[in-house]
Amino acid sequence: MQADCNGDASRNGIDTGQTRLCWSGKRKRADSAPLFNKLTLKLQDGKTFTIVKMNSGKLITGLAYGGRKMDGYFIPHSDMVKGRELVITTK
Repeated sequence: MQADCNGDASRNGIDTGQTRLCWSGKRKRADSAPLFNKLTLKLQDGKTFTIVKMNSGKLITGLAYGGRKMDGYFIPHSDMVKGRELVITTK
């Protein structure tokens, strides 16, 4: 489902009801731990962007993207469209 990213039509996003991911240029965010264990998005160029939740908690404790641990909790849109896997670790 398309997310309402603070009413800014220039921003894109996904809204699952409990988790909202929004991105545009330099702005991006993950509002909460996902309710789902795995979600795969098919990108326009045939690649896929996969989000995997590790553990069953509601507090995000770390992110890894493309096998590399991320500093902080943000992923640039330019990385997301490369079609890799985002692992969200929770507790």
